[in-house]
Amino acid sequence: MKNEILLDAIGKIDEELVFAAEKGKKKKFPFIKWAAAAAIFAVIIFGAEVKPIEHNSLVQSEQFIKIEGFENVVYGPISGDERKEFGILGEDEIALTEENRYKITEKDIGEFMGTVVEGEEDIIGSRVYHFTKYPDSDKICIIETPEGFEFYVGYIPVQLETGESSDSVFEIFGFPESLEKMEVRYSWGKTVFEINGKERERVFGILSGKENLGSEEQDRRIAKLFFEAYGNEDYVFDETEGKCIEKVKGPVSYIDQNGEKVSGGSPSVLARKLFRKKSCSIILVSENGFELYISYNPAVEMFWARGYFSLSETETETLNKIFKLE
Repeated sequence: MKNEILLDAIGKIDEELVFAAEKGKKKKFPFIKWAAAAAIFAVIIFGAEVKPIEHNSLVQSEQFIKIEGFENVVYGPISGDERKEFGILGEDEIALTEENRYKITEKDIGEFMGTVVEGEEDIIGSRVYHFTKYPDSDKICIIETPEGFEFYVGYIPVQLETGESSDSVFEIFGFPESLEKMEVRYSWGKTVFEINGKERERVFGILSGKENLGSEEQDRRIAKLFFEAYGNEDYVFDETEGKCIEKVKGPVSYIDQNGEKVSGGSPSVLARKLFRKKSCSIILVSENGFELYISYNPAVEMFWARGYFSLSETETETLNKIFKLE
């Protein structure tokens, strides 16, 4: 599985995690156990301390489904964080407690969306409805399961192969026709501002029509960035491994281009700091509620959007101005 896809799917994409993620080329998101997968991959791959994702105890976490007419979307049981996102759980409430669980009633059942066509046997053929609180959103829905009505949330888990165009992922999300909002975030979960009008068109124009160069190209640029900053090869791209490797372990100190001493981490940590300099996330939100997270890293003149894409110097300068990164 491509780890960026997993992170994007659970709505918590972050440039540092993308940088550290294992590289892969799978295009489809397999039917796996939702909560367990998110926690296990985060711990094994990123070494992160992760709180379990809470789910409605009435729904089995492995019940991934597909709905008729939504072939690009995988739906899974709603998590605790998602309950808060959609306003059906208070910020300080706990999802699994019976008294806090949102009781779905007839007033919550909106227009019919379709029926379940893939999933476990007992749920295939179940009817799916919009949630009246979000009548235009296809991301959150209500399913009439054998145990009663349950909330499910959908994700678009596409991943581009090397050589494919960024247009491919935009088309799956329905962009630019369905583009409702473009946000810029400088740090985890913090929306700094929204881009509108001609600037939005310029951003989308720059990001469109790019060829996916693959993760190896990004790693080569990071290794070059490290060498230019510190003048040594303690962090290099290994052609055999197809990724960057450390030649020195543990804390290191270097003299940078400005003659200043830089220390406080391993070569990979210092490389990550260089890579993330003036970086940000761009979130494209569709009219029907789906979000595409894009990581923009001007230090290597690249962006990640289910693939790794190069930018020209002029394009990078333009985006830096629009994203207020100068």
